[in-house]
Amino acid sequence: MTVARSVAHRRWHVKVNEAASHGPPYPVDMPVTPKSNFGADFWEEPAENLPAGGKNRRIYDFFGPSQIARFGFRSLKRSDATLITQFKDAMIGVKHHRYALHPDMQRIGIPKPRTWYKNHLNFRRIFVAASLMKISNIGHFTQHDLDELMKLLAVKGTGRREVSIHIDYLLRLSKHGLLTNVTEMHPLELVFEPKVWDTTRARGAQPLTDEQIQVTLEASIIYIDNVKEIARSIEWLRKGICTEAQVKAWAKQRLPCKVDIGGSMVTALLLLVQVSAANLIGHHLGTRPSETLSMKAGCVTTAHDETALDVSRMTIAMQTFKAIRQIGGDTRYLSVSAYIKTAIDAVELVMSSAGAVSDYLFSHPAKDEEFNDNEWNRRFSRFCHLHRFNFNYTATSWRKSLISIMMSAFDNPIAEVAALAYHKSEHTTAGYAQSSPFVMNEYNEGYTRILRGRYHTLFESTAALGGPGIGGPQGIEIEKRLPELFPTDLTELDLKMTIDEYIDDLLEQGVTPMLVRPGVLCVKGANSPGYCSRATGDTIPDPSRCSSLCQYQVQLPEAKEMLQWELEHLTDKIESRKLSLLQRDFWVRDILDRVSAWPGLRPLLDEALNANETLKLWFAEK
Repeated sequence: MTVARSVAHRRWHVKVNEAASHGPPYPVDMPVTPKSNFGADFWEEPAENLPAGGKNRRIYDFFGPSQIARFGFRSLKRSDATLITQFKDAMIGVKHHRYALHPDMQRIGIPKPRTWYKNHLNFRRIFVAASLMKISNIGHFTQHDLDELMKLLAVKGTGRREVSIHIDYLLRLSKHGLLTNVTEMHPLELVFEPKVWDTTRARGAQPLTDEQIQVTLEASIIYIDNVKEIARSIEWLRKGICTEAQVKAWAKQRLPCKVDIGGSMVTALLLLVQVSAANLIGHHLGTRPSETLSMKAGCVTTAHDETALDVSRMTIAMQTFKAIRQIGGDTRYLSVSAYIKTAIDAVELVMSSAGAVSDYLFSHPAKDEEFNDNEWNRRFSRFCHLHRFNFNYTATSWRKSLISIMMSAFDNPIAEVAALAYHKSEHTTAGYAQSSPFVMNEYNEGYTRILRGRYHTLFESTAALGGPGIGGPQGIEIEKRLPELFPTDLTELDLKMTIDEYIDDLLEQGVTPMLVRPGVLCVKGANSPGYCSRATGDTIPDPSRCSSLCQYQVQLPEAKEMLQWELEHLTDKIESRKLSLLQRDFWVRDILDRVSAWPGLRPLLDEALNANETLKLWFAEK
């Protein structure tokens, strides 16, 4: 998304905020999206504001169908005028009056279109159910009505939780007078069922096994290698040079399909090449389905727009929306191999032969938009059917498969996978691991390798075992105890085995080395209160409140080297105009705190203070 478009969207949001600030009733001509007014039967979001594959979710239809258990699909009627107005009020409320829903949040962001669409679906289900219960005004909703509504919807688990959350939204909006003809709804008791995950059960798309990856890629490579003949067949079919029967006979001999291709051969041949290219892209890059669907003709380029295509410097462009705050997402670039370029060229060739009207590579040739998520996954299912695979997979399976492979390939897999998969947080990587018991095992093994690595670095850095020495209260204690634990007459092999056994004991006791900052570890036990517990009142470690005064802190030599460098450049730092008074105050306290972990560096600090009066004044106040 361009900066201009991002700014334009924010200005639009502010404009609607101003128009809706007085609350209901809202004028029918009040703009609610760049394409719709409040009084319209449906609101439409600009397609460019949604990720690839999700553009079919840009219509907010107030008379659309909702599935109501034993009634099947039902909709609101024109006679439900009050409910429809309140439904629209609720939609404006969750987007433009978010303070009513989240009074404790200091900074409230703009909800993305897909989030607003989910709000729409949940509200529609509630209002359609209320209409079936002969409720003409949501303000008359009682506890009995709520119980009946839950029975009517027959939702459980996550579905029940979502409905309960949106009932709570209606309560909060009514309390602020943001629903037409509602002073304040009756108090309702909402029961949120606890959400307990069974980590042994597979959820969602699962990674492919080695055998499944092999048979899928073998078939995909054949289609890419024979793309010129496939493209020629598509072109001849369109021009009437050959018949469908002739192309089917050719495909039966040359292509790896094991099932007779039914329907249009042009559509089938396009599907085979598109899915094959997506298989190769997913296997090599682990892209999200929306990122693959966003790829357009000419998406593979060379750095600096060089005339000659340098294979070693090729990148592929795609649009990513996940974890991106701005509406419209952001362009992501990945380095690619020559074979990915070949796969992209193959799709461009068959789309051109089919007379495609869109630049999107993964789209129907007669449509100007890419496939939506459901259409795209159906093509993967048909690919499996045509090759008689005894398994099925979706567009997300390749991403899970790559993450599974990466988990077992790196010593520090969590950070590596987070970087490769473009995760904004390592918590997201952990979430992927929890969706599959197989990936979960690899994740746990990878995390254990990280902890073992930290412990080995810690022990090998101690002066007792020949290292430069460690600092911090717990570091000093470890230096004292190690000579007792590891006698000096041990051979190098025996010493390594003894350290490994000691690390095993520590991990079994739940003592894990948490990285607080570069070179600083917390080795607090799971139930031991640390320095941070003074503020939080619990035993959960809080790195933001960590201090060198804590008995569980260990500082490695790299922390000492960094501190020594900072002490040598104190004058430059204090004279910098980039620091505010609060930043300088925080920096001074941080330096003093870290020096307490390394008493040997105190003379270096004193020397710097004696040489500069400004420094002395700042540090003397602490």
